Amino acid sequence: MNFQEFLESSILFSGAVFCFIWALGIFSSQHKIKNYKIWSLILALCGIWLASGVYFFSGFYKQFPHFLLLPVPFLYAIGPLTYRYTYNLLFSIDFQNKVPIIHFLPSVLAFVIIFPFLLQSGSEKLEILNMVSFYSIVLYVLNSVVKVSILCYLSVLIGKCLFVLRNIKLILDKKNRLILSFILIVYADLFLGLFGFIFFNSFFTKLSALILPFAVFYYFIISNKHPEIMGEIQSNIKKVRYEHSKIKDLNVDLIISKLQKLMDEEKVFLEEDVSLQDLAITLGITQHQLSQVLNERLNKNFYQFINEYRIREAQKMLLEDPDITVLSVAYSVGFNSKSSFNKAFSQYTGTTPLKYKKKNALKDF
Repeated sequence: MNFQEFLESSILFSGAVFCFIWALGIFSSQHKIKNYKIWSLILALCGIWLASGVYFFSGFYKQFPHFLLLPVPFLYAIGPLTYRYTYNLLFSIDFQNKVPIIHFLPSVLAFVIIFPFLLQSGSEKLEILNMVSFYSIVLYVLNSVVKVSILCYLSVLIGKCLFVLRNIKLILDKKNRLILSFILIVYADLFLGLFGFIFFNSFFTKLSALILPFAVFYYFIISNKHPEIMGEIQSNIKKVRYEHSKIKDLNVDLIISKLQKLMDEEKVFLEEDVSLQDLAITLGITQHQLSQVLNERLNKNFYQFINEYRIREAQKMLLEDPDITVLSVAYSVGFNSKSSFNKAFSQYTGTTPLKYKKKNALKDF
């Protein structure tokens, strides 16, 4: 390995280590950020991507070919995870860390295609990649399309943000420009890598890999130096959305008052099959309008709103009747299974129903 290869590998390796440390720091931090699990996973995947760059560009793959293409199926998850995390962050919509399974089909398909290759010996893997065959071409294309996948998700996300804002002054605001510059760097990076793959140009492929660590460092700096940036962009989006929203002409305070009355007095949340549409009809508005009221005024989605009332009711029942079972409480407050009740209860209170019951029983004793 000459000095240039050593320097390039060092840059990629430091970027990979940085991503892993950042991901671990976020995941283990006591001050959890919104959707920290998804962000930690994105950083870890970026770390794997950079580590695979070290593995390939340093030539280690020739001595240890057993791991060739192994990270590719996992890298296809970067696009949907980044889209969901950023969309959640900017539009204040909580998806409870879930991403529809359909978005991971490319990852599954990639694994199915690569699986026969992974079963080969190290020497056979090198032979497959060095020979010109239909399968080797498919593997090459599969590796390059990772960048296309991420570009597609980023394009849709940016398109939605630009459509919502529709205000060049907001888009080019000083702090917003920092995020915009980061996005442009990532875009340029992905296009360079894609160009290198398409035209078999190792210079652009390597340059793309070397830009990524600096992009990660840059985002780390601006996110820590200006932690309010995302909040300000979020506020601008909220403001513009409200100006063009379907609830602009509604008496939102009155709707919220009626909604709280339905919860506190009629306790409609106890109905297992209560739905957004049912509540909207009762309130005399559309389900889209009700969803917007919940998201923009209460910062909750429908299920968060309903489950909050259900858990409060469950807490009362557990305190009032020491002999009642957790399963009985779950069904009584509207949950259709013990597992969903336990999960919602833990998210809201930080403990399980059984532990909560035992803890308060000891206090009474």
